Amino acid sequence: MYKREIVWLIVRLIGVYFAYCALLSVFSLAGAVAALYSASPGDTNSNSNTSVTAPGIPAMQTNPNAPARPADPVVEKAQSEAFKSLLLYIFLTGLYGAAAFYLIRRGDIVFHILNSENLPQRKEKVSTVTSLRL
Repeated sequence: MYKREIVWLIVRLIGVYFAYCALLSVFSLAGAVAALYSASPGDTNSNSNTSVTAPGIPAMQTNPNAPARPADPVVEKAQSEAFKSLLLYIFLTGLYGAAAFYLIRRGDIVFHILNSENLPQRKEKVSTVTSLRL
């Protein structure tokens, strides 16, 4: 294999790695959505939208003008953290996906960086030593 083919292989393998990272971040994104849903405020034990009544007995209506309960700071913090992780995983999924798509599809910039041979060389200063003592 020539150097050009090896460099293309390396670029494609980097793209496959980013595709793998994007796949992992999709699963993490699903976990963040579940965490955000579980941190939602409200009582999960009672269902206020449905009412069970016996026949002939009118259903009780809840008071819509009832004062709202103050928010629990622990629940608010959990919601905030879950929302931050959701945004982070959305960003990472997009970033990894875009990098994988670019590197697998084209990858010209990375290829030219890895394939370049005109690297700057250090010029060592050669001290002049003479045997003549002038």
